[in-house]
Amino acid sequence: MGHIFISYSHKDKDYVHKLQEALQNEGFDVWIDDRIDYGTQWPKVIQDQLDACDAFIVVVSENSYESEWVQNEVARAKWKGKPFFPLLLNGDPWLSIQVTQWVDVRDKSLPPKKFYERLAHVAPRKNVNILSTDEKDKLAEALLLDYWEQLGSVLEAYYQNGAPSSELEELEIYVFKIEQVLDIPRPGQQHNVNILSTDEKGKLTEAFLQDYWNQLVDVLVIYYENGSPSSELEKIENHIFKIEQVLGIPGPQHMVGGGSIRKIKHRSASYSLEDAPPAPSSKSEEEKYRSLLAKLEGNYKVAEGMIANEARQHPTLTREELIVVIVKRLERYKK
Repeated sequence: MGHIFISYSHKDKDYVHKLQEALQNEGFDVWIDDRIDYGTQWPKVIQDQLDACDAFIVVVSENSYESEWVQNEVARAKWKGKPFFPLLLNGDPWLSIQVTQWVDVRDKSLPPKKFYERLAHVAPRKNVNILSTDEKDKLAEALLLDYWEQLGSVLEAYYQNGAPSSELEELEIYVFKIEQVLDIPRPGQQHNVNILSTDEKGKLTEAFLQDYWNQLVDVLVIYYENGSPSSELEKIENHIFKIEQVLGIPGPQHMVGGGSIRKIKHRSASYSLEDAPPAPSSKSEEEKYRSLLAKLEGNYKVAEGMIANEARQHPTLTREELIVVIVKRLERYKK
């Protein structure tokens, strides 16, 4: 996701830090030069961050007018054609920005709502979560209960089909942990003997919902590829969105199979050599990849989408390790 670059004089840093916080609360990623680590080559880092930004905010003041750094940044932003958003903190508008639509904040106020709306047209914005803590807790509990019911159905199918004892045990432990969080009594009990602290419950809930989100995303990729009915797609998308609200997962950043969910729905079905999976790095990886393809009826496009999504969740894992995680998850759901 891109970011917003703020150009300013360090003499105006008190206002800029307040502005930075407001932008972040609105869901924007912000870069200002106090992020630079000690010893870094300042001009190169600043230039790279400016060149990569989606929007350029300059805090116009008498201090920044006298700053050679700010004037150079303004010149480069204009040369690069960056969307320009001046904020007039004090003094008069400069000649270089006078023809640009600027916002008057000379009373030291933060920009109005329309300013953020204009920014959102050019800069990605994370999900701004408007749920209260109580609403998030209730939604998390409902989603976790739904997950528990689905796992219970899988467990029942495992019993009937004679799944390996190791898989049964793993899933039983998983279901039991969810029951501890939700305080669902085991058979023969009036209630669970729960020794989990509130903090432990919160962490477990987050981990379970993250896992549920991963499951649904994987299913969604398969549904898109196979052209499933729109009603089924909509149901899963709504579930995913609710989990994202609880976990604070940013919608615009939600990537599945190399693109956003919406992009996947409309992408072409034609394949090219560029779409082919990379060559395996070892015989072991090749075998595991073949196992994954077997579970997906040979659809390597879906396989690569799953691996790409898993890599975003677990960037430290190797490709082979990512494949193992996906295969185990599919086996858990009898795929």
